[in-house]
Amino acid sequence: MRAVIIACLAIVAFATAAPNGFSNKEFAGYFQSWTAGWASDPAKHSIARMPPYVTIINIAFARWNLQYNKGQRTFGGTGIDFSSDFNTVAGAIKLYKEKTGGKVLLSVGGATYTDFKSANFKAAADIVEDLGIDGIDIDYEPAGGACSWATGGNSCPGDNDLVWLIENYRRALPSPKLLTAAGWSTGAFGYDRFPSDRYKANIKGANFGLFINPLKKVGQLLDAIFIMSYDASNDLPVTETLEAYRGLYKGALLIGVEVPPEAWGGHVLNMGEVENFINYGKQHNGQGIMLWSIQKQGNPSPTQVGQAVCRGLGLSGCDQQLPSN
Repeated sequence: MRAVIIACLAIVAFATAAPNGFSNKEFAGYFQSWTAGWASDPAKHSIARMPPYVTIINIAFARWNLQYNKGQRTFGGTGIDFSSDFNTVAGAIKLYKEKTGGKVLLSVGGATYTDFKSANFKAAADIVEDLGIDGIDIDYEPAGGACSWATGGNSCPGDNDLVWLIENYRRALPSPKLLTAAGWSTGAFGYDRFPSDRYKANIKGANFGLFINPLKKVGQLLDAIFIMSYDASNDLPVTETLEAYRGLYKGALLIGVEVPPEAWGGHVLNMGEVENFINYGKQHNGQGIMLWSIQKQGNPSPTQVGQAVCRGLGLSGCDQQLPSN
């Protein structure tokens, strides 16, 4: 009987454990380096003042071709736009990690920095070490060329580019350093039970299916994907983005929300949706919620979203406000 009980407990643990060291109660927030207020004291920097329910901070954004040498300890040439100096930010990160046990990643790329073919992998690894952070988040948003998944094809012009980025960042940052990616909203639509004819034309843009082939080939090298489940109009089936990525990827998945107004498509997030996404993720093998962004002001506010996630996932410090700068 004892053996049967132990076996049953093991099965339950396997079914509920999150992959790759992430919990099933993650709240990730993208942190706009250019918005952060100046501080000379690390304890007064907004990163150090982050509530404990923010379990992952993604610092936005470094250039793909960032110029950085080990021991440099300045942000010049990196694209990272803090007003505080390097040592202050590194000190604030240390305090946040000591206080909360959270993770900090450096997000590379984004919509502004698009020259991914000049990616400097060694410099990324060096600044990760000097900042004392956990790894790199790949935010690959190519412009030009269109995936063929939306029209019955099975490839994207950038398939090999994204594979190359994932392979080389992982080579530069071997485990236990973390490597994550910001997944395009419709990036896992177009295959098998998610065929293109299932979706309305206005969400079938150039990056429809962007992550399908790369995840099939090198998805195992990623520790988590933060799904950008926004900027795709009211016709985006947000919960289905989780299902589609889960069909391709076994690692940690977080549903993303954006403080309104969204950059494209006109969708306006409401708190009912936030609670629905939290519950859906809990019931469908998701690992939590991602927010763009911690400092963006709108209604609902970042704090309203964060506190709802905190309560919904059973995190701590739910009465605390997110820093606005």
